[in-house]
Order: sequence, then C-alpha cells, then structure tokens
Amino acid sequence: MTYKIPVTYVRKDSLGQWETEDAWIPPVAGQGVINERGERFRIVDVWVNKEKHGGGLGDYGVYAFVEPATMESDLPAQLYAYYGG
Repeated sequence: MTYKIPVTYVRKDSLGQWETEDAWIPPVAGQGVINERGERFRIVDVWVNKEKHGGGLGDYGVYAFVEPATMESDLPAQLYAYYGG
C-alpha cells in the first residue's frame, strides 16, 4: 500500500506558505514546483519535523522551503515560451 505524505511549502522570502498538500513523492532540493496559482518556484531546502510544534515549523510533517524560480532555472519556460506565460 502506498501512502501520500503531507508537505507544506514555505516561501523563503517569508511572504507566506501554501496549504499543506498530500504528495506521492517527497520533495527534494532543486525540484521545480508550480503552485495552484501558476506561480513557479524552486525548492531550496527540505526539513522533516517529527516533533509536534517542533522547531518553530508547526506540526509534524515535511516542509519544503521555496524561492521564486528565475528564467535561468525555469526549464519548461525556456523550452516552451507559451507554457505558463
């Protein structure tokens, strides 16, 4: 049986976080993410919180810290100029 894991995406620039989403695979640093509003981000760090309310992160779970993707790091946008644009 395969389980989804809760992942909370947190903007590195402190402009907010997305709601926790269930994911089939764990996030990894360097991975690109397009959120539900079409905003494009790059994951810069991932933390696993095993302590309730631990370390200032909040509840248990996986936290992926993201920053806005630059054109240089946004391969889909480079390859398909009409994509996401």
